[in-house]
Amino acid sequence: MAQIFIFFSLLPTELRLKVWNYACSFSPRVIEVAPQILNPVYPEQYRRWRAMASTILPLLQVNQEARYELLPRYSAPFSLRKLDPYHPAYLLINHEVDTLYFRVGEMSLFRREMFFQVLFEDEGVDLRNNLKSLAGNEKFWHTMVPQALGNPNPCFRDFDNFTKLKEVVVVSYLEQRLDDSDGAPRLARLEESVLGGAYERRYEPWLNEGFNSIPRNIPITVKQCREVAKLALASAL
Repeated sequence: MAQIFIFFSLLPTELRLKVWNYACSFSPRVIEVAPQILNPVYPEQYRRWRAMASTILPLLQVNQEARYELLPRYSAPFSLRKLDPYHPAYLLINHEVDTLYFRVGEMSLFRREMFFQVLFEDEGVDLRNNLKSLAGNEKFWHTMVPQALGNPNPCFRDFDNFTKLKEVVVVSYLEQRLDDSDGAPRLARLEESVLGGAYERRYEPWLNEGFNSIPRNIPITVKQCREVAKLALASAL
């Protein structure tokens, strides 16, 4: 069977557009967000953030037709005042297929209360209305969803307005890449993993029970994942 379909450009326009949109659903990325300054006592309103995608967007670079058809699926949600100037000014994210991953150190209570409003344009309204997959390392989830007085349910109110959220991912602290100093190796993907010892298992039950205690049309799936870096992939080849 031929590996290249050379007659694609001869297909009817309607069929070509369906193929582009179908292919877009098979191009998920991880958008990793991490603070440039890790010191938790540094004033929150002056922090800068690094935002990196696990891969480029090849479908938007194929031709003009593909870009015109698929670009409306993406948005640039980050506040330019908060992004590190060395990172893409208009980083695009597809809320349908991409996973937004927060990899943080210690965060103050102010950050939990104002996190999405400060970091995203329009106070994160577009993000709340459309994001389907949200990931974070252990410190992110323990800050954003603390166990208050042994009752986790009220602590999930910050996520009530994430109306299309279907999946949350817990990335084990022990699996994090040691790349805070120079930004390498770069994240390739988040990969599902089995729970390790008691250290990793301790936060999944209350996270799962808490998210699914909120009345929703579709229950939220809680996954346990680990980071896979591009450097590790290259060394294995």
